[in-house]
Amino acid sequence: MSFTDVARNVNASPQSVRYHYRKLRKAGVLDSFDFVVTPYPLAVSTFHEFMLEFVDPEAMNRFYSVAKKLFFIGHLAKALRKNTLLVRTRIVNSQVSNLFAFFSEMVNAGQLVSYSAVRLNMTSRLRQTISDELFDPISGWQWDVYKLLLELNKL
Repeated sequence: MSFTDVARNVNASPQSVRYHYRKLRKAGVLDSFDFVVTPYPLAVSTFHEFMLEFVDPEAMNRFYSVAKKLFFIGHLAKALRKNTLLVRTRIVNSQVSNLFAFFSEMVNAGQLVSYSAVRLNMTSRLRQTISDELFDPISGWQWDVYKLLLELNKL
């Protein structure tokens, strides 16, 4: 998307968008950016955080590999030392029962041990996740908790 297109969408001048982008990038604050376009307004949307407990790592990795293609999934995170994914969903209010039916069917099909959900208030949210860059489609999650903790201590 060009600076002109971005400017039109945020009601600013292209020069202003270009200036702020370059300034943030030069300062090291911004490496890249993208826009998330949501299919329906917040007023008719419901957000949930699901904890999906998979039967084994293979089932978890298969789900992770296709999850980003599912329109209702907004974010995925891996729970440490477990075959568990945290999945943030956004769906139109009238389809919430179908969302729960989907995860229930995964339990019935033997892919999930269980699942639980919390409805989210999007005005206040915090998260701690493992970056999806650490997922390899062939071998699964590749991370060393001690190496990650050393990196955090440097901050």
